Amino acid sequence: MLKKHFIQIFIVAAGFSVLTILLIYFSSLRSFFFTGLIITIMISAATLTISWLLCRNRNPFRELMTGISELAKGNLDYQFPVNQSHETLELATNINRMTLNLKQKLNTIITSNHELDLKNRAMQCLIQVNQAIINIPDMSQLLTKILEILAEAVNCEHASLMLLEGRSLKAKVVYWKDRIIEIEEWITFPVGEGIAGKSLELNEPLLVKDVEKSDYFIPYQKLNLNSGLRNMICLPLCVDNQPIGVINLLNKKNGFFNSDLKLGMALAGEVAVAFKNKQLYELSITDGLTGVFIRRYFQVRLNEEVFHAKRYKTDLSMIMLDIDHFKSFNDTYGHQVGDAVLRHVAKTTAGVIRKEIDFVARYGGEEFAVVCPGTPYEGALKLAERIRKTIEDNPLNHEKKPLKVTCSLGVSHLIREMGVERFIEIADQALYKAKETGRNRVC
Repeated sequence: MLKKHFIQIFIVAAGFSVLTILLIYFSSLRSFFFTGLIITIMISAATLTISWLLCRNRNPFRELMTGISELAKGNLDYQFPVNQSHETLELATNINRMTLNLKQKLNTIITSNHELDLKNRAMQCLIQVNQAIINIPDMSQLLTKILEILAEAVNCEHASLMLLEGRSLKAKVVYWKDRIIEIEEWITFPVGEGIAGKSLELNEPLLVKDVEKSDYFIPYQKLNLNSGLRNMICLPLCVDNQPIGVINLLNKKNGFFNSDLKLGMALAGEVAVAFKNKQLYELSITDGLTGVFIRRYFQVRLNEEVFHAKRYKTDLSMIMLDIDHFKSFNDTYGHQVGDAVLRHVAKTTAGVIRKEIDFVARYGGEEFAVVCPGTPYEGALKLAERIRKTIEDNPLNHEKKPLKVTCSLGVSHLIREMGVERFIEIADQALYKAKETGRNRVC
């Protein structure tokens, strides 16, 4: 393009020179021919020189236009050359400075957006965790759900929760997408051993991009998962600066990033507090000996269920259960065996009823109550019989000998005119009728 302009100017200058010479030669100024020729040559030379300078000085402007075009395309890495004339040098320098400031501000915005996205993801996870805490009463199911939420948050395949028992970490819950793992299969790690044990000892989260190359890695011999563990994040759980366990996030397809670690750290503290609060809450509403609900919690829940059943006109039934000849267990075998009988009956009953729907509570010394929402009278009778038979068919092992345990059960069904106290009273009357008519039966 520059050559084209230069040639055009050169032709115009040459034409102007020839025309001037011809005019002088054929005019009355012929005597000044040589003088005019010299003047014409000087004018032509000046014109050519100016043309050349103009053409030469177009290069920086062309480079500036090229750079501006690159910036318009979003290429903020383009740097304008500064080996130019004084005028364009200052312009190029200022544009480069402006581009650098723009890149820095853009990077700040991107970083802020990433942090905001991280906080939003953490908030969404915490909402899900809190909802799970409210809606899932069973601790094992709750912890499994929390692990599932965390695994989905960082998009990894597996997760596990290990709790501190003495000076060792023991896996309590495992979330594994493609297989079912029994907790008993997991080995126990002393604090400081294994990646999880080291994370707890240091009280620092660890991001391990290649598990088998880690100096802390101990193969899971009993699980035979050595080849399946690729990468992991370990998050120590602490409450009031006291370690309580570790959450392990395992196997992300393209590996974990620092953003995953930050998200996990943001969630781990909240999960630890929520877990501790859940434990404290369960201790406050759970009977320490049998593991079922205490009577005070039973009263609160029963009032809620009665209100709900009357308002929505749904069925509600209750079963009262009493261990037959319980005093003789204490008198014959001692109170330790008596406690074992209580635990055995409570565990057996809890295993028969519907989880997350029915609930069982210790109502008295050896008396238990089962509340069955949405269960009609006939269904409650069948459930009570199933509880009775399961307890009878599964004796308690004592000194390698079976110790037969039986129970008497009474059933009541709520009707609209009935209050809470009357509802309980009818179940009690049915229970005593079962005891008076021979025990080990349902009335």
